[in-house]
Amino acid sequence: MSQSQELSARQMRMVYLITYSQADERVCASREEFAAKVVGAFTAGAINVTHWACCKESHQDGGHHYHIAVKLEKGHRWIRVKQRLQSDHDMVVHFSSTHVNYYSAYQYVAKSDEGVLLSPGHPDLQEPRTSAASARRAGPSSQPGEPRPKKKRLSSFDVSEIVRARNIKTRTELMALAEEQRNEGKTDLAEFVVNRGAKRVAEAIQVTS
Repeated sequence: MSQSQELSARQMRMVYLITYSQADERVCASREEFAAKVVGAFTAGAINVTHWACCKESHQDGGHHYHIAVKLEKGHRWIRVKQRLQSDHDMVVHFSSTHVNYYSAYQYVAKSDEGVLLSPGHPDLQEPRTSAASARRAGPSSQPGEPRPKKKRLSSFDVSEIVRARNIKTRTELMALAEEQRNEGKTDLAEFVVNRGAKRVAEAIQVTS
């Protein structure tokens, strides 16, 4: 991560993506340990972390690094947390400026680690089973300077897969999930519920009955 990607010390946010590059196993031997130290550094400053997601990624040379996405109860500056991690644990971490909401940071963390660790009570942000196949059909993601690919809208089948996987029985339950996800920046299910109307939503639920 370049220095230009790191946040200004004056910036205040509710969502942070934190990276511990070239992680020292003597300092952090697991996702659990890294998450505990990061959350502890926030809470030591009376900052409440509402939820988080943590991953561990391996390097080709045998080393590894950690990422953690955190969402706070309200906006706070990050610099003292960085300083506390360095002084208390000898961990030099970086706070990224590239994620505007929690879902974006969560996607980055979860993209390549099947063992991603989630905080207790973490919001349900999993994709329907068809999303990975749809993404492959759409081709690779855009490169810098290229137009971004058009956002894929959920189909009725996608929503029926969500309903089946979560044993959703009513429109109210589906709307509650959509609202939970929308609050984290994941809006596709909320858009389906609003734009497709009650009949399409009811059909998606009835397919699984």
